[in-house]
Amino acid sequence: MTRETMLAALAHEHDALDDAAMALDDAAWHAPIRADGWSPHDIVAHVADGTYGMARLLKDELPAFNFSTPAQIRATLVGIDAFNDQRRATNAQLTREKVMSRLASAFTVAQQAVQACPDPAVVRPAGTQQDLAFWAQRIIDHAAGHRAEMAG
Repeated sequence: MTRETMLAALAHEHDALDDAAMALDDAAWHAPIRADGWSPHDIVAHVADGTYGMARLLKDELPAFNFSTPAQIRATLVGIDAFNDQRRATNAQLTREKVMSRLASAFTVAQQAVQACPDPAVVRPAGTQQDLAFWAQRIIDHAAGHRAEMAG
């Protein structure tokens, strides 16, 4: 994946998620759509958080996840689930405008991280085996997957 392809895919996914969210009326925005009670509001706030966090990984501003053994994978995922639940509770009071602003900012940070990287094949963050393209694709897939949940 080239830098230009990554940037275009990030822009497309942000626009598509933005359009999907803005097409919802207030009742649908807050109505649970998943078995665990998450609403589109919760999902978009989660995508904003996740995009921002992965963009910070791209910029080497966060420590790498350690996925060396199955036990480390399980521990990391349990930690991420607990973190997501905590963030959902924290984000619950945010207005739609604030959630959408955070989403736009997160995708901007992701695009800046891609633009700033001199070589898309460089391993980011240090200590992992994943390159810039892996993390950019992870951001795109994460947003697309949650957007699909919103579409039903």
